[in-house]
Amino acid sequence: MIGVDTNILVRIFASDDEAQSRAAARFVDRAAEPIYVNLIVVLETLWTLKRAYRFDEDRLVVILRKLTEHPAIVCSHKNLMRDAAHRTKEEGGDVADNLIALMNGSAGCSTTYTFDRQAALGDGFTLLTA
Repeated sequence: MIGVDTNILVRIFASDDEAQSRAAARFVDRAAEPIYVNLIVVLETLWTLKRAYRFDEDRLVVILRKLTEHPAIVCSHKNLMRDAAHRTKEEGGDVADNLIALMNGSAGCSTTYTFDRQAALGDGFTLLTA
């Protein structure tokens, strides 16, 4: 198994550098070994695509699903990633926030405290006030 860094995934999904985007896509399509994508890389990719490239939550959900369904890619926390994509599609909210709440819930947390008012509207979060 081999791993990839965030910039490989960003090139594939943002297609902002033609040569690197082609090289990254070709690399994934022709990989001789399974490609491991850890959760940190996924979150960093989602954040970069949202902030730098202005991808909306619907596009991020599609990307998360593509990653978890690609036959050559092995994702850490695949089920949580799928659940976060489903939750975002069905209930709204931020993909990363939904993933945080689901991960913390799976670790036994009864809630996740946050100052983020939007996140606090979702299941699994409690607003902390000053």
